[in-house]
Amino acid sequence: MSDADIALSDVGQPSLSRWPYDDSLGDNTQLPPAGSLVDPWFRASLEPLLLHWDGVEDDLEQSLENGRSPLLVIEVTDEFYFPDTEGVIDLPLLPIRQGRVHAVVCAGAVTAPNGMRYFLLKNSWGRNWGIDGFAWIPMDYVRYLSYQAAVATVL
Repeated sequence: MSDADIALSDVGQPSLSRWPYDDSLGDNTQLPPAGSLVDPWFRASLEPLLLHWDGVEDDLEQSLENGRSPLLVIEVTDEFYFPDTEGVIDLPLLPIRQGRVHAVVCAGAVTAPNGMRYFLLKNSWGRNWGIDGFAWIPMDYVRYLSYQAAVATVL
């Protein structure tokens, strides 16, 4: 997460309206679109958030209760690419670690009627992913397939 912290604090992140996600690229990158390098970019510093991988994640939940949306670095599985019609990402058969990781914003949490805990994720892959760019991920996905977490402070 230290590379992301340096990039966010030194350079920043443009708004999605200036540099929208292009889903035709797949895992490839692109040069910045014309006009996207104009200030202001959002700059922030990252503070690590401890993950316990215990199926509870009190620190993550407390961050949300305090009005802060944590960043999560998680494994991208085939299920992650295709949330269901209700925006839920299924937990894949475990163990699975393929080294495909991605950062998302944790925007909320809920306990479903079946008693399972879910986190609401905001992804940068555009509005066609999940439901308008959001999806629900089960607590066990975080428990078994997350790597790091942090909270951002805008500079």
